[in-house]
Amino acid sequence: MDMSVQTLIDTGAAWELEGFIGRQCMDAIDDGAAVLGQVGHRDFWGNYIPGRWEVISGTVGSVRYAHGRYHGQEFERDSWPRDWRRCSECRKLNRRPSGKA
Repeated sequence: MDMSVQTLIDTGAAWELEGFIGRQCMDAIDDGAAVLGQVGHRDFWGNYIPGRWEVISGTVGSVRYAHGRYHGQEFERDSWPRDWRRCSECRKLNRRPSGKA
């Protein structure tokens, strides 16, 4: 079974598998290569990993943060560019799950 890092994070499997996988997924989030899942999950030890809608836009795990890292832009929180909303990859990640406001 071949699963992408983002799929492991989205499904919560990253936090239920062996520690190495969870650490690799967290590194991908820190690097901006992935974002937090649509909803929060608990890991094997009961720690809560928030969903991307539970963190402040522009902080680690948010779509805005990943866009800035992916495009090589480091900004202060108040000066983030608005063009992240025009990025097709970021728009896909920024869709809220159905049934959520």
